[in-house]
Parts: sequence; structure tokens; C-alpha cells
Amino acid sequence: MASSLISNSHHIDFESVFGLDDAVYRSLSPISPEVDSFENDLRFALGPVIFSSVEQEERLYFVQSPESPPAASPHQESSSSSTDVSLHFDSADIPVHDQAATQASAPFDFSMFTDAVEDLRSSLAQRILDSNCEILSKVNAVELGVRGDLLKLEVMLRQSLENACRVLERQGTTQATQINDLKKGLMAPVGTIFQDLFDIKKKQREQDAKLIALDGQISAIRSEQLDFQTKIAADILSLSTQVGDIADYLRGGVAKKGEIGSSSRPSTVRTQTFPPKRRERRLSRSGAYKRRRG
Repeated sequence: MASSLISNSHHIDFESVFGLDDAVYRSLSPISPEVDSFENDLRFALGPVIFSSVEQEERLYFVQSPESPPAASPHQESSSSSTDVSLHFDSADIPVHDQAATQASAPFDFSMFTDAVEDLRSSLAQRILDSNCEILSKVNAVELGVRGDLLKLEVMLRQSLENACRVLERQGTTQATQINDLKKGLMAPVGTIFQDLFDIKKKQREQDAKLIALDGQISAIRSEQLDFQTKIAADILSLSTQVGDIADYLRGGVAKKGEIGSSSRPSTVRTQTFPPKRRERRLSRSGAYKRRRG
């Protein structure tokens, strides 16, 4: 049937017919605005639609010769009001001897046009569905690939973190072992040093005790020396007094016997008195000398 209609139709500029397809499809399609916008986006992404030869033949059903225009349907009026289509015909496309045959052609069957439009709509819907399925499959494949890469990256990061933790733990164990060895190595000399310090302190304490005892002895010796000096000073004083008395006594006896020995003078006894400091020094020297001798 399509071939018989093609034989009665004229040669048409297919670019104009393809440009008319969008307006006709929009006027005849009952699809929602969301689907229409999605189809427009998909058409923009996929490029112009390329129809097969059969679909192109079916798209020529609504074009008639200018000599016998058919009665326009409401759908065609709405489509023509929205889009102006220009058809270019020349003498080569419409021969003069075929005008009579064109005028005598039968009126156009709109049921066939509706069927063709439905077929076109179904084919477009199928292509849109196939494109959606293909896009979804690609999106799923990309998502799976991204998830796989993320899982691999997570595994790599986890392994790297575990390795870093193990290395740090080993380093901490090694450092703790080294510190313990250092402590053990330092304990022996440090203990020896502390023992030596204790011994030195002990000896110093003993020396301090000895020095304290010596100070006590020296203070006792000094007190004894002072007592001895006072005693010697008293003895020397009494001795000098006694010597003076003896000298006076001798002088008195000589004076009484002056006539007997007037020619000869009696020998005088010299007495020497020392200052108290010199006496103490001499007495201390003599006492120290005696203690050394004793």
C-alpha cells in the first residue's frame, strides 16, 4: 500500500519534511511535558533522528499535490499553525503531462496517516526506551566501577595504615628495649658511685667527729694551760717575794755587822721582774717543754 501511495505522490524535499516532523509529532503526541522535555534533551544529546526508508515513505502520506488539497484535519491545522513549512517544487519534480493524473488521484486516507504516526510514535518511544536503558546501563557500569575503585582505595589505605601502625609498634618496642638495656648498663656504675659517695660521707663524718674531739681536747688543754699559768704566776710572785725578803734580811744583817766588815761590801742579789705577758709566755713554754719531756 505504501508503494502505491508513493507512486501517486510527488518528489518532495526531504529536509523540509524532516523539519515538519517535530511540529507534527508535538501536535499529535499526548505525552506529558516531562517526557517531551526528556525527549528534547535526548534528541539534543543523540543528534538528529535518521529514519529508515519505510518510515520516510510513511512520512510522505500527509503531503498532497497543490492541485487537489485534501480537507485538513484538526491535528494538521494545529501543527500548521505552530510551524510554517515550505515545500520547494520545480518543473523537474512536477512534469506538465502528469498534472491530469495528479488531479484525478483519490482522496487521502487519514486512518493510514494515523497508523503511520502511531508507528512513528511507537518507534520513537522504543528508541527512547532503548536509549534510557543504555544510559542507565552505562551509569550503572560507571557506578560499579567507581564503587570498585573506592573499595580498592579503602583496602589500600587500610593496609597502609596497618603497616604504619605495625612499624610504629616495632619501633616503640625496640626503643623500650634499648632504654631498659641502658638502665641496666647504668645501674652498676651509678650504684658504685653512690656507694663511694656514702663511704666518703662516712669518712667525713668520722673526721668531723675526730675534729670535734680534738677541739674538745684543745679547749681542755687551753684551760689547763691557763690554770697552770696562773699557778706559775702565783708561784713566781711568792718566790720573788721570798727572794726580796731574803735580800732585805741579808742587807739588814750586813748593816749590823758594818764595823766588822767595813772594808768589804756584801754582794747584792739581783732580782728581775718580768711583765705578766712575758712571764706567761715563758711559763707556757716551760710547761709545754715539761709536758713534751714527760
